[in-house]
Amino acid sequence: MKNVTKIMPVATILFFLIFNCCAENNDSKKPNMIKNPSAEEVVMDETFQVDSKPANWNVYIGGLSGKLKWGTTSVSYEGKKGVFLEVPNPRIRKGKKDINIGLIPGNSNGYTAPAAYSAKSGAKYYFSFYIKGDISIIDVYITCWRTKEAKSKDRSHYLRLLTIRPTSKWTKYETTFELKKNTRKFVPVFYIRTRERAPSIPEIKTGQKVYIDKVYLCEIESKIKK
Repeated sequence: MKNVTKIMPVATILFFLIFNCCAENNDSKKPNMIKNPSAEEVVMDETFQVDSKPANWNVYIGGLSGKLKWGTTSVSYEGKKGVFLEVPNPRIRKGKKDINIGLIPGNSNGYTAPAAYSAKSGAKYYFSFYIKGDISIIDVYITCWRTKEAKSKDRSHYLRLLTIRPTSKWTKYETTFELKKNTRKFVPVFYIRTRERAPSIPEIKTGQKVYIDKVYLCEIESKIKK
């Protein structure tokens, strides 16, 4: 089953039905920029249990002082592993419960990104993934840096790609996007945020989880300057 959501005005986004050059049967013809798309490769980390941290994945902690519960899981769309992120206890910010965290399929913590994906000026990209979970809403962004060093102060802008209401069934989402010319590094981020949740959206609760698998990112078009 494939969900197609509304086009967001914040970024230039063309969906799969328009960009048929990225049809699923053509995915394998273009190299996947995501180095560990289904979390089958794990790394040793003393803060994790053995074989539980997926290589080339990270999280954005959003000001939380504690550790997030996340890592590889046997819950997967295909293969033996997927990736999950669990909602922590919220912090209190301006008198309100606040959660602002994210799951990142790339080498970045959301603040710095020297080892993140290198952007090509004028290029367009295709992005797809499978998702499920009981969290009421997930926002998918591209976080961008304007320098190759990609320090925290160099974060230049965010592209909002999709707003998702996950269900208990694996669902594929896909979209395309174009980066601004000053972008040098970027990563996709699956954000869980209480501050942007509309009153009509159910509350995001501690212990809820999101699962991600089979993430795919590729360049589909590049504007050649003459």
